[in-house]
Amino acid sequence: VNHFVSGEIKSRTDTLPLYGAQIPFEFVPLTDAFMATAGRYPEHIALEWENGSMSYRDLLRQSRQLAEVLIVQYSIQPGDRVLINMARTEQLLPVIWAVMLSGATYIPADKQYPAARIKYIMEQSEAKLAITDDKGTDRSVSPEKLFREAALIAINRQLPRWQPHQPVYI
Repeated sequence: VNHFVSGEIKSRTDTLPLYGAQIPFEFVPLTDAFMATAGRYPEHIALEWENGSMSYRDLLRQSRQLAEVLIVQYSIQPGDRVLINMARTEQLLPVIWAVMLSGATYIPADKQYPAARIKYIMEQSEAKLAITDDKGTDRSVSPEKLFREAALIAINRQLPRWQPHQPVYI
């Protein structure tokens, strides 16, 4: 079976048990499925909002640039946890994909949670970074800052591969 992985076709034949049953299936990371969809349908609409839209090509490009910023400037790596506490705007989905493309697990935190609850979630989850459009802490960054940094960065690396034991979100 072939996969689309960061522009390369790779072959993988292993199977894993599903819910305790010995039903063979092939693990395909969610990030690989996203990149394959973007490769197959680059001009299709991936995201729509009241005043605009974004193609899969643009969503993947933005997400990869943001992932590069997370990896290079914030030292995010596979296994890390990143809390996302943002308004539901057109910036949210690229940020979520960027966290996953960096190999990290994202932790969603509702915008209506009080600051004490967000702090508790950060501590309990051992999040390395919070991406929040509220006033941050020493371990947080605003989405606006991430997008500014992403506009200036070149994509220089193969992204980490997700493994079956890694959670996408908590």
